[in-house]
Amino acid sequence: MSVGVGLKRNGVVYFAVDTQTSYGKLKKTQLQKERIKIQEYDNGLVIATAGTVNAIVNTRLSKIITDIEVESLTKEFIVSNIVNPLFLDHQDKGILVDRKKYMEFDLTFLLGKEDKLFYVNTDGFVIEVDKWFAIGSGQYHVFSKMETNNLEAETLLIKAVKVACDLDDGVSEPIVMYNTKEKVYKMYKDGEISEIDFNW
Repeated sequence: MSVGVGLKRNGVVYFAVDTQTSYGKLKKTQLQKERIKIQEYDNGLVIATAGTVNAIVNTRLSKIITDIEVESLTKEFIVSNIVNPLFLDHQDKGILVDRKKYMEFDLTFLLGKEDKLFYVNTDGFVIEVDKWFAIGSGQYHVFSKMETNNLEAETLLIKAVKVACDLDDGVSEPIVMYNTKEKVYKMYKDGEISEIDFNW
């Protein structure tokens, strides 16, 4: 379920995610900071997730990322300091051998810092992204819009995620956005963009 999109544009990485956290008759959205599928950390790292992986970001993965210092974000750095420790943590907790814990093994996420954007898949394979990348059940619905490069970054992301919202039952507005330059959370809802106040 869900969709997360990362876009590189003019030295800035932009992220956009939907806010749906459950499905079917219990379908609902979440706007609490700890439940949003974009998480930013004091060391400058930003993660965008989709679906059940959000629970991992707020537990195991979040703890690993919080404890590292980042001078330069590279594929090698991500494998050594994030992927390998996460796999070892999964092994220690029996997640790698217990079929009942399979959903806890979902590792897919987008990772950014300053002008760098990476995709980490379920196997722990790391890809540096040149233009944009999408994850989640709605990822295939955003392709046609994301190739429309004449639009401003936030407008492009909104249009792309809205297509996924229209075509995928697992994706819903509001849309949450974040970028590595402004470093503020924004929400798109009912045609309006506003900064999110988590203190209300």
